[in-house]
Amino acid sequence: MEEAGSVEPVYPDHWEADVVLADGGTAHLRPVRPQDAELLRAFYARLSAESIYYRFFSPHPQLTEREIVHFTTTDHINRVALIATIGDQMMAVARYDRLPEPPDTPRWPSWSRTRTRAAAWPACCWSIWRLPPGSAG
Repeated sequence: MEEAGSVEPVYPDHWEADVVLADGGTAHLRPVRPQDAELLRAFYARLSAESIYYRFFSPHPQLTEREIVHFTTTDHINRVALIATIGDQMMAVARYDRLPEPPDTPRWPSWSRTRTRAAAWPACCWSIWRLPPGSAG
């Protein structure tokens, strides 16, 4: 495996999709880009204190510049983030950072019957993602 940051990641435009929402409107799903820093700041500013607490397990009034860079810079293989936009506003973000795992560990999570509706958002993202060419999924 190549060291993170050693090769400029190729933007996976084949992951982009327009999706129909429950109210009949549409949202655009796409991978996050470093240029999305302002979208992320505005999205975070609209989150409730409770939502922020559940994301960070503590009060976290604003994202640091380092966090903004971290959350908007991915390699689209081991660090992936998709955002949903409506017009020029970010409405949602789903991400994962792959951790080293033993070879016999399954890659796909099994969702329990007690999952919340929030689990549907990552499941939606997984259903539209295509693995990059040459990746072993």
